[in-house]
Amino acid sequence: MISMKDLYSYNNLISQIDRKIKVLIDAEVIENRYEFHRLRDLVEEVYSTNSIEGNTMDIMETKYILETGFTISGKTIKEHMEIDNTAKAIKYADSKLLNKDGVTESLIKGIHRILTNGVLEIEESGEYKTKRNWIGGASIHTSPPNGVEKHMKNLIEWYNENKSELNPIVLATIFKYRFVCIHPFIDGNGRTSRIITNYILNQSGYCGIIIDPKLNKVNYYKALEEANNYSEDKFKCDPLIKFNCICLNSILDNLLERFVYEE
Repeated sequence: MISMKDLYSYNNLISQIDRKIKVLIDAEVIENRYEFHRLRDLVEEVYSTNSIEGNTMDIMETKYILETGFTISGKTIKEHMEIDNTAKAIKYADSKLLNKDGVTESLIKGIHRILTNGVLEIEESGEYKTKRNWIGGASIHTSPPNGVEKHMKNLIEWYNENKSELNPIVLATIFKYRFVCIHPFIDGNGRTSRIITNYILNQSGYCGIIIDPKLNKVNYYKALEEANNYSEDKFKCDPLIKFNCICLNSILDNLLERFVYEE
């Protein structure tokens, strides 16, 4: 369980986030806190999550592909498909936001299937792994293939038991961390986990997290690594919760600057 000391350590960051959301609502930037997905910068989110995984498209190239559907010379077909698939997967998750069931195995597999369409083999896309895999950038031991089904079932059960008990940022972060530790698919786990994290946040009245790949990629993997070393208890990932809170505060600062404090 999360100790009172840990809760206190990031409660201040969460309070800052809630205050900034209230300012955005009071300024009528959004009608309520469940409208955040309408403010998302799809191009930035697609660029960010793919860049973290090694896609070489920059943000302007990502924008060009999403807006025109044309290809860019010198870039691989796989990179183009990752851009298009990620945008479609995010939109798919958005379409499920009103789903009262929250996170389900069907949602997770559906996101992964769209993300990896044409990139992975048909039998691997949207289906749990049959071969062992590892996490690039972090020394976290992942679940063996024969343990994935059980571990994913336990994770979804944990989510359902705690979604009304934990702050949504804490809930989404722990879910993400445990999902990454399981690494249920042969590939595409990082992108899937980030879309699900934002789905949980959006459904719970928070904006999604976008990680700046140039400024925060190293810090992101460092937070994952520190969470893994923080405790043997997989329910406890204080460093990653703090990292996500810092990212959310930064995103909200940008929204306030853009919509409220602009001259």
